Amino acid sequence: MTKKIKKLHNLLNTSSWGFKRKLGFFVTLILLVSSAVILIIYSVTYVSSITARTKSIVTTQLHELSVNYKYALTQYCNLGTAIILNEDVDVYCDSINKDNIAEYPFASDQMYNTLIRYKLVQPNCNFLAVIPESSSKGSPDEIRFGGNYVSHGLFAMTSDNFGRMYVLDYANSKPIRAGSKLRISINDVFSNTGDYSLSIYYPIFSGPSLYNNQKGVLLLNFSDTFLNQFDSRTTVDQDLSSELILAGSNGQALKSGGRYAQPIKIKYSDKLLYSSGSFQQEGKLINYQRVGDWDLYLINEISLFDLYQNGIQVAVIIVILILAMMTATILVIRRLTNKFYEPIDEVISAMDTVVDKELRLRIETHSMDHDSKVLAEGFNSMIDDIDELMTEVKREQKLIDQIRLEALQSQIKPHFLYNTLECIRWQAMSEGNREVATMVNALGGYYRICLSKGEDIISLKDEIEHIRLYMIIQNMRYDDILDLQVNIPEEFNDIKIPKLTLQPLVENAIYHGLRVEEGKRGSIYITLEAYEDAVFLYLTDNGVGMTEEDIQRLNNSFHDEEHPVGYGVRNVNKRIELLFGKQYGLNFQSNANGGVIITIGLPRN
Repeated sequence: MTKKIKKLHNLLNTSSWGFKRKLGFFVTLILLVSSAVILIIYSVTYVSSITARTKSIVTTQLHELSVNYKYALTQYCNLGTAIILNEDVDVYCDSINKDNIAEYPFASDQMYNTLIRYKLVQPNCNFLAVIPESSSKGSPDEIRFGGNYVSHGLFAMTSDNFGRMYVLDYANSKPIRAGSKLRISINDVFSNTGDYSLSIYYPIFSGPSLYNNQKGVLLLNFSDTFLNQFDSRTTVDQDLSSELILAGSNGQALKSGGRYAQPIKIKYSDKLLYSSGSFQQEGKLINYQRVGDWDLYLINEISLFDLYQNGIQVAVIIVILILAMMTATILVIRRLTNKFYEPIDEVISAMDTVVDKELRLRIETHSMDHDSKVLAEGFNSMIDDIDELMTEVKREQKLIDQIRLEALQSQIKPHFLYNTLECIRWQAMSEGNREVATMVNALGGYYRICLSKGEDIISLKDEIEHIRLYMIIQNMRYDDILDLQVNIPEEFNDIKIPKLTLQPLVENAIYHGLRVEEGKRGSIYITLEAYEDAVFLYLTDNGVGMTEEDIQRLNNSFHDEEHPVGYGVRNVNKRIELLFGKQYGLNFQSNANGGVIITIGLPRN
């Protein structure tokens, strides 16, 4: 498992990929992301558009159906109101409820004729029945001996059948609205053949204001043409079908078509909060519309899969087209990449050869495009510079080795000489020759600093002391005509300086500047200027000086290996450069008062 994870990590580690592989990967990634964005935008746009369009269509249809059904129900209610206000209804109910046997035959015939007249007013009415209160509360056997009804056409029922059906249907009926005594049911109880009918139950009272004194119930049963629409799926669009349901606010579906063989209990009755609305649940788009102020809702259910089926098909086609285009694009890009990458590949191959320390290789650029040619020429130029730098490094290394050898030799010689001079100084002191002793002591101190325990870099304080001892020896030689003045603050005593930096310069000033003027006293001045990261020592003499041409040639010789001038001075400059960098070293310039000024640049730390 660990090996698999490590292998996957190496596969996804783009830092180890070459340019060509990275280019292919990122082009593919860009294509995939772009395609995904296009597909997401299309899907969101399509879903929003088709959902909004479907909602609009369904809402319009449900509203039209609601208005039509409300009109039909209003007509039925008006018919029922007209019947219960008829005097024959009161007489008939009183003849039964008050056990007025003498009036019953006449009242029954009158009631029957009245019902026939009203039935003719409404052609789709199956039957009308008046059930007095004593019968409406009784058992089916009791109802059989009381109640009057008219049946026509679709339903032909005996009194026995009617009694049983009435009790069952009335028990399942629902108020048309909250607090109303008017009830409604939609089922096939009275036909028992699967043909649904609409039954409306009107309470019959003693008078318009005596609602607590109910005499009976008026039942109207209709073959409602509106209900026939539930026997087939309602078409929303030419290629889209939906389910239409008539349900109460309690969630009981009174009539449904299509896949529902029997009325069902809907699961989202708690969302029927307004007169109309829409929501999604369990993979369906559900729109609803209340039928006027009746406690009835027309509900339309549409499967989201059916709704978005065409969009899914289009999305699949788009995905196939995108995959085909991506494959073709990747193949084309790969071929173009291989073609464009050939010059770069050649440069990389050449770099691999250079890694093996083969610096003679150069890239041919005559057949390359402009950008690749610039890259190849830059590579060739870089190799030329590297080759030249390596030659320079070898030359400098040879010079360093030579300087180190000379330093070793100079250390060996003073060591023996220093011990000999100490013996001479003590001999001179014992014989009372103080002048010889002083000179020998100065010479011993001079070579002691030269030795410096083998160190190449010493403090500025020791280097100045070295020059003082050197000047003592030179003054004994030249009758004390040389003057040394040092003006350096003590805080810079610990500045580091290559050993034997000042002595060759002072010696050069004495022999080529001061000594040529016989009888004249020569002076050498050493001063210092400090900056944030560097210090500059100034060694000034008042000798005969140098021409500007000679000074220019001397300064140029520090960087010209083929035409060296002044080996000792050049050696000092080279040691400073090798130890501290080429930004430090010597510079000569003329002194306005005669002589030469030598500037020595050193790092402060």
